[in-house]
Amino acid sequence: MKIRYAEESDLPRLCELHAELNRLHAAARPDIFRPGTETETAERLLAMLRDPDTDVLAAEEDGALCGFAAVKLAARPESAVTREMRDMHIKEICVTRASRRRGVASALIWQIRCLAREKRCERLELSLWTFNADAAAFYKALGFSAYKQSLELRV
Repeated sequence: MKIRYAEESDLPRLCELHAELNRLHAAARPDIFRPGTETETAERLLAMLRDPDTDVLAAEEDGALCGFAAVKLAARPESAVTREMRDMHIKEICVTRASRRRGVASALIWQIRCLAREKRCERLELSLWTFNADAAAFYKALGFSAYKQSLELRV
C-alpha cells in the first residue's frame, strides 16, 4: 500500500470514492444529505486539492486508488476564554468498501499524524455521524476520544 498526495488527475476516482460515502450518509440521514451530488462534489474536491491549507492524501493498493483523506490545518489564536490551538482537522476520510478492514484507513491516519507533527499540531480532530458505528469503533480503537458533542432536537 502506498500513501501519497492526491493530484488533480485523481479527481474522477476521488469523486467515485466520495459517491460511495455520500450514498451511506444519504441513506442514513436523508434529512441532511442529498443523493446525486457528483457535480458539486467534483467542484468541492478540486477546491480542496487547490487549497494551500488543505492536504488531500490518496491511498493506493496495487496502483489503484482505494481511499483518501482530506485534512486542514486549524490554527486558532488565544481568546478571552481559550488557549491558542493548532490542530489538524480531518475533513473527510473515505475507503472503498472493497478495501475496508485491510489497513487502508489506519495507514491514512498514520500519515495524517506524521503530517500533523510536521506542522506542529497538538491534536487531530474529526467529526463523526452517530449512525456510522463502524467508523466510531475504528476511531476508538486508534485512541480517538470525544471531547465535545453536538446534539440536535428536531422540531
